[in-house]
Amino acid sequence: SNGISPITVRLYRKNPTTNFGINLKSVPHGGYQTHNLQINALGAAREGGFEVTAKEYLNQVRLADRQIKVKLSELHSLKLNSAQISPQAKTDRVQTSSTCDVMKTVDKIVDMQNEINREIDNLVDLKREVRRKINQLDDNRYVLILTEYYINGKTWEKVAEDNNFSDRHVRRLHGWALQAFRKKYDLF
Repeated sequence: SNGISPITVRLYRKNPTTNFGINLKSVPHGGYQTHNLQINALGAAREGGFEVTAKEYLNQVRLADRQIKVKLSELHSLKLNSAQISPQAKTDRVQTSSTCDVMKTVDKIVDMQNEINREIDNLVDLKREVRRKINQLDDNRYVLILTEYYINGKTWEKVAEDNNFSDRHVRRLHGWALQAFRKKYDLF
């Protein structure tokens, strides 16, 4: 035996409009082990106790946005530090070492810029997907609240102010919107 367990995969539909599942059977050291993995309409999966809530699904946009902002700040600091590095002309050896340091820093800057650009592309795609799902809700107030907070990254206070709602009403609408989103997409 090559040490690889054979796996049997069976797809099934739990709910014809939203859910499908995968039944995996593997053979770990002589006995069958079954894994039932349910995947909802948003691609959230669970086996056993793993669950994705509507709030967690929507919050992934805000989290990705914050992570990009942190990396942009790191990139800015790296650029500032690189501006302070200058080749020294004391000896050829020191100058070569200093030039190598500058090149390494420039390489790090370019790598980080490329990484940030990839993450921004992914964020744009994620926002498009989440916005499409939010826009399918029946109540326009829910669409507004979820879009302003999760997609546009506004604070609850700013959402309330911009839409002439009280802070308390915005939070109440948010709770109702999450319930509607959860029901629409069969989230856990």
